[in-house]
Amino acid sequence: MELTEIRSSLFGYKKTDVIRYINELNDLHSATVDNKDFEYNTLKDETDAVIKNLEANTDIQKNSIDELSAQIEAVTAELTATVSALNEYKEMYESLSTETEDLRAKSEFISTAIINAEKCAGILVDEARQNADVIMHQAQERVDLETQRLLKAKGCVADIRAQLANVMLQINSALGSAENDIEKKIKSVETPETVNK
Repeated sequence: MELTEIRSSLFGYKKTDVIRYINELNDLHSATVDNKDFEYNTLKDETDAVIKNLEANTDIQKNSIDELSAQIEAVTAELTATVSALNEYKEMYESLSTETEDLRAKSEFISTAIINAEKCAGILVDEARQNADVIMHQAQERVDLETQRLLKAKGCVADIRAQLANVMLQINSALGSAENDIEKKIKSVETPETVNK
């Protein structure tokens, strides 16, 4: 019923028409309120479901981050140990280099002694040569020994470099996987929001 449909009487509008009009307005208003309540409850249920889903995803991501942090700490500890071992080998190499320099100095001294011995005559020359041969043989043995130690140290340094490269590849792979997992989880979290829009 429209307001214009209410019939008028001598003293105003007819009471029954006004009451009927008000009742219709009340019914229309009640239906609108019920519809809005239904829409509100539906939207609230959907929102609650999205919030629960987001909270579950947040817990999963937190667990993933904790696991990745533990992995990074383990790799960092391993890398620290490798760097420590590398420093030890570096010190060993420097020590061997110093010893090699000493041997070179001694070798030069021996060469000088041989030259001076050649200037002597007879028995002195023979004795000097014999002594020089013994000293040269011993020096050569030490040089050979030091050469072997240097080669071993070189091999160890190469092994450490390979291990370090492998560790860096593992770190890179772990971080790449973590980045991909986080990206997937971000997309999975964004999907419910897009649906609600």
